[in-house]
Amino acid sequence: MAYENMPHDPLPPNIPDAEGRNVLHLFVENALDSDDARVQISTLICHYGIDLLFSTMNTSYTALHLAAMHFKPKILAALLNECGNPSEFCFTVDENGNTALHLACIWESKIRERKAALDCIGILLQASGEPGLLIDMKNRMGWTALHYGVKSNNLSTVKKLLQYYAVAPMAVNEELPILHFICGLNSSPQWPPSNDLRPIAS
Repeated sequence: MAYENMPHDPLPPNIPDAEGRNVLHLFVENALDSDDARVQISTLICHYGIDLLFSTMNTSYTALHLAAMHFKPKILAALLNECGNPSEFCFTVDENGNTALHLACIWESKIRERKAALDCIGILLQASGEPGLLIDMKNRMGWTALHYGVKSNNLSTVKKLLQYYAVAPMAVNEELPILHFICGLNSSPQWPPSNDLRPIAS
């Protein structure tokens, strides 16, 4: 449901659906990524309270996660502007340990979404206050945002991350060096094997 089709007076009740999505989640998923989004997000938060911003779906996604995974930089920036503590919000994780930055780096070289994805990555890194720490954040698989950038074969994503962090994270699961990880991806479409995360022999 697009926000424009929601009744404006009164605003719709904030009743989560079966997937745990509230009105802000629905707005982020369906609204166009436009300059008007900031005003509309402010209206929703003013009406329902700041807790709306930090509410999670059944998957533990916040609105920030959704904005990143749908590559909506203007909405992403508006959410960070509203939260009061953007540096802390950037480090919020879902049920799999993914930050919004992880999700922004998972895209398969779609030309149409490339600029939007890179804009989201830049916004998150700047807002975090500690871009190196955010890039270093590992999910439950032990993967950082940089690993997802490499896995998606997106040189522009990797360059963007390294602009903010000069030294690449050293390992996945403390055992798989990043250069070995890259070599493994180039040699096997199913790398790394789920039952063997040992480094490649030199």
